[in-house]
Amino acid sequence: MMTLTRPGPVLATLLVVAGQPACKGSPAAPPPVCDLAGLRKADQALEKVDRRQRSALAAAGLAEACPALPTAASRVLDALANGGDPAHMFAVVAQGVAGNVAVWNVACPGGTRAFESVAASPPEDKSKALLAACKLERGTAFATRAELEAAPNPRLLAALVIHQLLRDGNVEAGSARKLARALLGL
Repeated sequence: MMTLTRPGPVLATLLVVAGQPACKGSPAAPPPVCDLAGLRKADQALEKVDRRQRSALAAAGLAEACPALPTAASRVLDALANGGDPAHMFAVVAQGVAGNVAVWNVACPGGTRAFESVAASPPEDKSKALLAACKLERGTAFATRAELEAAPNPRLLAALVIHQLLRDGNVEAGSARKLARALLGL
């Protein structure tokens, strides 16, 4: 009688196709950072609301469906959901960026220097400064340059960070794109 100590090529292929690790100790993909049913619920709700309410509703839906997001990101979503003074929202988003520097550096190739230049810009120039500092002349995976330029700055900063967190958290690209667009009010 023959004992297999590791799977042969056919069995390994079948195990990979079936979604199982081929060998003991093979890393499995981490679970999504968000509850997929909760994201679908948020997506459906977004289709039924006025454009002016989309950002707040998307933020509230993400906060509810994504309890595994970092605390700083959850605070950003709460600030967007509750609206309020843009200066206060910018301060909360700045804390969110500070709490997720590695994520920010992926979302914005200009890194923390880009954020510092945006923070020093006058309120009416923040979005354009962000696009230039982050080298987003061609837009992003979720919005065109024109859409990004038109977005209020705290929402734009938040959308960049939240979109990256969703993608890093194994949320499907289409869903992450739709929710990031909604955070912009699109």
